Amino acid sequence: MEKNRFASTTLSLAALLSTGCVNKQYTQAQIGYANTGQERTDRIDLLCIRTREGAKVGEGKKEEFRLGFDVCYGKVPDSSSHKTYTIEVPLAGTQQIDVEGTTRSKLVKLSMPFIEYQYGRLEANIPGQAIAKSGLRSSETKDLSLGMWATMGYDIDFIISQTDYDIGGGSLDHIPGISVDGKFYGELTNEVTLFGKVPLDISVRVDDAGKVMPLFLGGYRIQW
Repeated sequence: MEKNRFASTTLSLAALLSTGCVNKQYTQAQIGYANTGQERTDRIDLLCIRTREGAKVGEGKKEEFRLGFDVCYGKVPDSSSHKTYTIEVPLAGTQQIDVEGTTRSKLVKLSMPFIEYQYGRLEANIPGQAIAKSGLRSSETKDLSLGMWATMGYDIDFIISQTDYDIGGGSLDHIPGISVDGKFYGELTNEVTLFGKVPLDISVRVDDAGKVMPLFLGGYRIQW
């Protein structure tokens, strides 16, 4: 999607929301899996929760936008360190002290999309009368809907750690630490919605450092 079109639709959403020209609103919640690495050696498996508020805006309800957030949580592989310090000890002279550290960390990733815009949609009903008679069919949408979404947002990574130090026979345990890092990202999502109620997502996210994160999510949508 071209940048100028994306900027235009972003401004259109803000204007329409401020004037109340919004209809066909819905809320959906999903849970799923993601990983942050491209190689098995640096991959971090994540459990993710995604919430979205969506709406079709304007006459004809051709433009669809969403806002919300993602929260992902996972364990970072343990790391170890070794450092040697040289100190002067009265009467004993120069001494070397080896410090061994073992760090256990967890990652909490908070993702805030500035906007999600649906740039394409394909819809179809399942042939036959079985679905119509079952009551599963929604009056608002087709049985199967494939929505194609583009997202721009910002990731904040919180790495929360505890480190144990072994210092020449003694130890210092459970020393806490935290680091925070933020990056802009873009994301493309293919979302299959069953009967207007069950959204299943496959997404690919790329941050401004070029790191790729695939996501797989499923959940439930409430139209209101």
